[in-house]
Amino acid sequence: MVGTFDLKLIRPNKGVVKNVVQRNAIDTSSNGLLSKIIGNFSSSSGNANIYLNPNFGHNCFTSEEGNSGVVGKSGIIATDAGVLGTYSGQGGDTEQDTTLCFNVSQTEDEASATKARWKAQVQWINSEFEATISSYEGTNNYITDFELGQSLNVYLDGFDISFASVTLSGSDRIQPALNDIIDITWTIEVS
Repeated sequence: MVGTFDLKLIRPNKGVVKNVVQRNAIDTSSNGLLSKIIGNFSSSSGNANIYLNPNFGHNCFTSEEGNSGVVGKSGIIATDAGVLGTYSGQGGDTEQDTTLCFNVSQTEDEASATKARWKAQVQWINSEFEATISSYEGTNNYITDFELGQSLNVYLDGFDISFASVTLSGSDRIQPALNDIIDITWTIEVS
């Protein structure tokens, strides 16, 4: 299996200010993407069509009614995005929300016999978050860790079924300015 992570950082009135394309790690655990594909091959006509509509309604958990609004939903997340708000944790404690949910599905899934593609984006804009966010440009703050999967777990930090992940390092890390759009196209191909 081959995975390709394509991230564009888009600045209004300037266009694409950064483009990062990387091969990514495919989750091959017993409940990861490889297991889903093998199960699908054995129960259908040998077709890799793995469908996943990004279905987060908001950029962060606190925009919905309680944390249950995003638990069990699927799509793309960034797990180290800084403090975006707070939510009530499992024991009723207040937890910091540091996971960015990509909430705009650009197109329907593009699945074929050997390929699945997911596209989503999010805007780094104050009105979308509970906490006041600021520009990361020129600071020591970066967004580096991304994950694609199905069914966000109750800890709000990963998926019950992880399809793929990527960690950006060095000059590939991104520092969104206010109003920037983070646009991701994630393709996984069975070869």
